[in-house]
Amino acid sequence: MGESEGFGAYTDFGKLRSAIVGSVEGLALPPFNPTLHHYNDEVQAALKACGDQPLDIRSAMPERWEKTAQQLDNLAALYQDNGIKVYRPRPYSEEERAYLADLQPGASLLYPADPVYTVGKHYLEVNIRRAYRRKEVFPLREILAPLLAADSETHHVVMPAAQPFSPSSDGPGPYLEGGDIICYQNHLFVGESDIASNRAGTDWLADYIEPFGYQVHRMPMHGSILHLLGIMVLVSEGVLLLYRDELKEPLPAPLSDWDVIELTEAEALLFATVGVSLDDKRYVIPKGWVGSATNSPAVVLSPSRSITIMLVIGVAVFPAPHMPSGGIPDRMNSSAVPKPVAPELAREILDAVAKGFDRQIDFTKQMMALDSTRGNERAAQDHYYEALASRGYTMDRWSIDIDDIQDHPGFSPVKVNYDNAINVVGTFAGSRTGPLTDP
Repeated sequence: MGESEGFGAYTDFGKLRSAIVGSVEGLALPPFNPTLHHYNDEVQAALKACGDQPLDIRSAMPERWEKTAQQLDNLAALYQDNGIKVYRPRPYSEEERAYLADLQPGASLLYPADPVYTVGKHYLEVNIRRAYRRKEVFPLREILAPLLAADSETHHVVMPAAQPFSPSSDGPGPYLEGGDIICYQNHLFVGESDIASNRAGTDWLADYIEPFGYQVHRMPMHGSILHLLGIMVLVSEGVLLLYRDELKEPLPAPLSDWDVIELTEAEALLFATVGVSLDDKRYVIPKGWVGSATNSPAVVLSPSRSITIMLVIGVAVFPAPHMPSGGIPDRMNSSAVPKPVAPELAREILDAVAKGFDRQIDFTKQMMALDSTRGNERAAQDHYYEALASRGYTMDRWSIDIDDIQDHPGFSPVKVNYDNAINVVGTFAGSRTGPLTDP
């Protein structure tokens, strides 16, 4: 969205022009009930200790509150440094804080992506399953009202209210949460589970939006992770990241031929899919994923698509709405995790990748044209040797001598001739000594 370009959102990747960043002001989590299992054990224990009263985070967990506030401010600054207009929600009024408190007391403005969703020129206020979060639409409405009014083609739609029920997260709904909706052109992919959006919610969305030319694809989930955005993200045209085990059914047809970067449960718990595109070449991800035990790369390579560069930022200290209980907190703030990439350095990296992209494709074609099947590796290895040597690598090249290895405990009989099975190693000496990361 944006005043100069007009209001609208048309896909989940591409150039970001403006965004709303949440606030930690007034954060109070509701009294414990079993449906809050997506919070980590520490938070659950604190909620239980509060009995039937909400947990004021600034008072009960001041260090976590400060860290979360700092990370939200850092995210807003990153956006602004990259030319993105940033909006922040105002605090609740006293009357707003009391809204639906009889169903579930508490208040949060951390995640403005959940209570609303924009598709095309349609701004939808939807129903979060947890009643204490349904008040979030009011501060957001104040931000969006002038933007909607400035564009005569916009539609401001309020979803029918969820039926009151106790506990507030049960009942028929309808429930629909922004974290469960992913947009690609005229296709909307919507997660469904027993803990967030339900079928009644996706049916309402389909009834409203499909007459405007959109198609809603329902994606049932097992419910171990809160939202569809917690397991899947569209990174660029034809490329997506996916924790497939959480889905009950195969990917819908519009995504079935996309290149899929498969994620493990551990990577999903490290917020691997909770990110945002800055533009066609830059994608922001949580720093907890990069440098994790899974050694996930900061540059994702797709077999048939272009390279997507990942910038690295911090993640919220409190559970993201897309996360279950296991994937949170302090390990994401470890000094062993890489520091954020400065915007000017990120641009330098992007420019270097773009400058060398055609040469990289040409070299890949040359390698693919050479026979490198088992026992016929010499020509490809010679070509690779010359390529590394020309770039200043210290090179080593040798053939395997069967007599040298046949008595090793791990040796297995060799059925091919090793005369042309050449091994090549290139070593590039760094220009600095000491640890790779600052202490």
